Amino acid sequence: MQCVRCGKVLNQEERRCPKCFASLSNQQIGQLEVAQQQLKEIADIERSGMNTRYAKQGAGTGAILGGLGLVVSFNPWLMLAGAVVGCAVGWFIAWRNWGTFRTFVLFAAVMLPIVATTGFNPFTILTTICTGMVIGWAVQLTYGH
Repeated sequence: MQCVRCGKVLNQEERRCPKCFASLSNQQIGQLEVAQQQLKEIADIERSGMNTRYAKQGAGTGAILGGLGLVVSFNPWLMLAGAVVGCAVGWFIAWRNWGTFRTFVLFAAVMLPIVATTGFNPFTILTTICTGMVIGWAVQLTYGH
């Protein structure tokens, strides 16, 4: 016997599929059940890319460049925030395989409110924007495929 939903070969005495928990007594599958199975498979595929070597290297690159990019602000809190946000943005950009412009927008969107709360300085804002671009370039050029 074979499960009609996932295709797993089953024993005759089983009433539910051990893989997808489909009822084996009902041979028809509802649209909601099909949609749930497809969404689960899509989520599994996306989740598998979250821990690749490429994503981990993107996180490391973002952390290093995010912290170093804001060294010129001479504010240890901004350097720490830049490293943390850079790590998260670098990982996310590497995982999603997005480009430099999206990296810049994401890094700037997260960091600019932090920069604004530490004191308005146009030079620090410009440095934050440039750091986002550098993280994007580094992730794409070093680890891009």
